[in-house]
Amino acid sequence: MRRLIPLMIVTLAGLALAACGGSKKSSKSGGGGDGDAFAELQAIPDQVDKKVAAVTRPVDNVDQMLGQMTTLPKKLDISEEQFGELINGALANQEVAIPDTVQGQNREQLSTFLGNIGGFQQSLMGTPAAAKDLLGELAETSARIPALATEVSTSAAATLANPLASKKEKDAAKKKQADAKSLQNKAQARVKAAQGKVGGLPERATVAINKFVSAGRKMGVKENLMRAANKPVDDAKEGANTAVDTAKDGANQAVKDATGQ
Repeated sequence: MRRLIPLMIVTLAGLALAACGGSKKSSKSGGGGDGDAFAELQAIPDQVDKKVAAVTRPVDNVDQMLGQMTTLPKKLDISEEQFGELINGALANQEVAIPDTVQGQNREQLSTFLGNIGGFQQSLMGTPAAAKDLLGELAETSARIPALATEVSTSAAATLANPLASKKEKDAAKKKQADAKSLQNKAQARVKAAQGKVGGLPERATVAINKFVSAGRKMGVKENLMRAANKPVDDAKEGANTAVDTAKDGANQAVKDATGQ
């Protein structure tokens, strides 16, 4: 009897392990492998909307910013010239001395405005480049959508053909298979609409930038500060041009030396 007890324990343990293994296999066979693809496909419209909203926000909000630039001097009882100097300091990342005559909530409002205008200006000036980058992302997303839909359908078909898959797993696979095409169409439509909106953004940004610079110029804000986002690019171009000119001069001098001219 004592010799039978260890044998029974080993046998029962083996059956338990087999049961656990079988359960894992059944769960795995039920698909779910397309879960990431399905979730990614499902999330595309909202993700696209958020990216488009972020890149268009500076242009969409330019009139609101211009409204503040127009009304704040009167509300705070300071001249446009004083206001322009404060903006110059804020855009130049300098310490700004708010007039002592501006106190309480007005002072807080002016401080908030001066703290925000630099970030707004950078975003607005960077909009054309941001639009170009987003168009590239949208093109990649558009190309990926059919692949995601195919991955979902293929995985669902495999689950439906799997004799080890449960009824619940097969029902879920059927639903995913049915939803894949509609999700694909919805995602593609959202990307196409976004491409149209973002494609026209650089032109809108140019109009918005000119309005912003014009409003600042009227109150003495320096144009180079208003367009500061372009300065690193201009400096890089100037540096590249100087390097090319220097190289050309060196090459020409070498030719002259070699020919004895």
